[in-house]
Amino acid sequence: MNLRFNGLEKRLSPLVEINMFRILNELVNNSMKHSRADTININMSRDKKGLRIFFSDNGKGFSAGKKYVGIGLKNIENRINLFKGQYKIESVENVGTLFKINFHNENLS
Repeated sequence: MNLRFNGLEKRLSPLVEINMFRILNELVNNSMKHSRADTININMSRDKKGLRIFFSDNGKGFSAGKKYVGIGLKNIENRINLFKGQYKIESVENVGTLFKINFHNENLS
């Protein structure tokens, strides 16, 4: 697992921190449980605009056209929506998956 953090010298609020942890925990669990990935990359950065999370793995990926309604993905979506964030999932079968998650600073207070 590769972790990179930029611009996170100051602590986030406890509510934000626990929800970011739970989002990342669910993503890691999904990668380990379902994708058979052997590499996970997490890049988390914060600047004057907001907080960005890029999570990728080199697992088996999944078809972008197929709708997945698992509890884990729904929990991730609910936590992102709690802070009015946006996300995008890019996945290629037999290549891996990338989650791009963005939050504006004004929604993280």
